[in-house]
Amino acid sequence: MKQYELLYVSKTDLKKFIDKNELKSSCIVQIYAQDELLARRLSQEVLEFNPLITINTLVSSSFKKTTLNFTKLPEDTEVLTQDRPSEFEFFHSGPVVIFKRIPKDDCWIVSHVTQSVSQWGYDPAYFLNNEDAVKTVFHKDDMERIRETLIQSIQAGKSKLYQQYRINKEDGSLAWISEYTQIIRNAQGEPIELIGYLVDITLDKEREVLYSGIINTTTEGFWLLDDALKIIDVNYSLCAMLGFTKDEMIGREPLEFIDSGDHALCEAQAGLINDISSRIYEISYKTKSGNILQTLTNATTMYDQMGNVKTFAFMTDISKQKKIEEDLRERQEGIEELNNSLESKISEEVEKNREKDQMMYQQSRLASMGEMIGNIAHQWRQPLNIMALVMQDLYISDQLGNLTSKKVEDSYEKSNNLLQYMSQTIDDFRNFFQQGGEVTAFSVKEALDSVYSLINTNLAYNHIECDINVKHDSMIKGGLNEFKQVLINIINNAQEAIESSKSSKKKIEVLITQDKEFAIIRISDDGGGISKDVIQKVFDPYFTTKNQTQGTGLGLYMSKQIIENSMCGSLSVKNVNNGAEFSIRLPLNKEVCKSE
Repeated sequence: MKQYELLYVSKTDLKKFIDKNELKSSCIVQIYAQDELLARRLSQEVLEFNPLITINTLVSSSFKKTTLNFTKLPEDTEVLTQDRPSEFEFFHSGPVVIFKRIPKDDCWIVSHVTQSVSQWGYDPAYFLNNEDAVKTVFHKDDMERIRETLIQSIQAGKSKLYQQYRINKEDGSLAWISEYTQIIRNAQGEPIELIGYLVDITLDKEREVLYSGIINTTTEGFWLLDDALKIIDVNYSLCAMLGFTKDEMIGREPLEFIDSGDHALCEAQAGLINDISSRIYEISYKTKSGNILQTLTNATTMYDQMGNVKTFAFMTDISKQKKIEEDLRERQEGIEELNNSLESKISEEVEKNREKDQMMYQQSRLASMGEMIGNIAHQWRQPLNIMALVMQDLYISDQLGNLTSKKVEDSYEKSNNLLQYMSQTIDDFRNFFQQGGEVTAFSVKEALDSVYSLINTNLAYNHIECDINVKHDSMIKGGLNEFKQVLINIINNAQEAIESSKSSKKKIEVLITQDKEFAIIRISDDGGGISKDVIQKVFDPYFTTKNQTQGTGLGLYMSKQIIENSMCGSLSVKNVNNGAEFSIRLPLNKEVCKSE
């Protein structure tokens, strides 16, 4: 057996390495990666170049480099060669259907298929050398596309193809399938065999329909970009916001729709394409009619099932908010010039601004929604990686011939628990953004627990410890969802302060206690504190020490309005122990103050 080692740099280098060392026959690869997401992407890339390979992964943050160690097996252990169909026995009981097809007349008939095809109700013998079986199993509306894709791939000299389509199950129902096929050619370059595997993606397609419905009914604009930063999908809200149709937008570059004054900001953001965290910034777009639309854009990068980079973004129309901001700035400048004797006039101006404050509160919640979508992406990333590892473990066990019914049952139970966890995340997200104006009695600890379940994955991803100490829980009255938003605003500010200060401890501490009259919540961090010249301004509207890509300066302002005006409490801040401490005091079992 020969061994080869590759220091991973890119997908292109991986392909060159496999081709150079002729790692097309059966072999084993050991992947050493710093995180599970990278290990999964590398596994997909290796299988794309050689679907016959056996993959083992080892993940540790202590690895300084990403390496792949290949062990090339002797020729007599080669799997799935043309004269050794019995090797399919390794794969008969798994969820993945492995097949071989050979040309006959104008059809590629099935010469071998694993027993796992029975999951769709078919006996494997039904397909063997049966031209009619091959033609009838495909859905009639997909038949021509499947055939054309295969012909074009062969004529273009490709060595592999990937496509998704529907098949007719034996009971008459439909299933969605992902096909990964290797095109085997002879010395003259003529195709002689197709070797590949099929994966049932029916549940994924059902979820796609659900998520597509959610995306297309939200009031925010949405677009999806490929790895070349070309638009591949938009929702109807974005079309309505900009005045273009889907066909007019898909396939074009985002800069074609963005105001030239923001091109430099967008190009800088494009340099962060490999950063999978959320990126929030204000962008102005050009509508079809020539008007300017101001938005708050929340962009996130992810990897699809083939390891390709995708970027999606949500856009919230803040044109009205910007007009309100300008009006408020003008009003504040006017108020500063007024004499203290003009108290009555100031009261009139404050009354006029209350309606605007309500609109600002709504915009603040919409901005929080963008941040929470990023949190959901973090919440889902780990269970998705674990599910991929469960599937890989089943596949490897199947190859090694030691797959048992108990292992399948354990894997099913583990996958089902992960899916329930992901479903609960969506429920938590939906409940958080329900209107929270209704006054109710609630536990401070339970409210904090609900918030922590939404943000703990994001904190862990950024290596920030959150220590919660409940000395005395309290029941208070007010808007539950409004109170949760206050907690999220303060904790998010603490996280950003820690990241900006490069703190070595990276710790947030939350204390819940009470005295005779008040429930007390203290949230502190080790993010370096707030400078003396700005600490008195942190609760002012639109005041922020961040750049335009990181917020609007409304979070702490709205938090103070909620605590002091809606809940009869107080919100203050001071510097302590190389950090800042926010203190919330709320009356115990008192009616929420009603604004005069």
